[in-house]
Amino acid sequence: MNRHNDKGIKDLVSVFIDHYKLRPKYYEYKIKNYWTEEMSPLANRYTTQIRIQNNKLFVHISSASVKHELTLGREKIKKNINDWLEEEYLKEVVFM
Repeated sequence: MNRHNDKGIKDLVSVFIDHYKLRPKYYEYKIKNYWTEEMSPLANRYTTQIRIQNNKLFVHISSASVKHELTLGREKIKKNINDWLEEEYLKEVVFM
């Protein structure tokens, strides 16, 4: 039996997230997961805090040399995270 108003689970979850205005927290959760799963073990070891504010990702790094290396690749990191989210959400990545 085919119904005209059938929606997939992904669509329903998206409607729920938008209705309750949970999209920023949802993206923050996904970005933190991306950071721990996809970034190098060295970057993870020296990451002390990750936060998102006004579509900017702020990452606190405790090693100056690791911070410098990540700063050189910040545009690629931003692109990869936006690809992971399947939306142009992040506008900037800031290492502190």
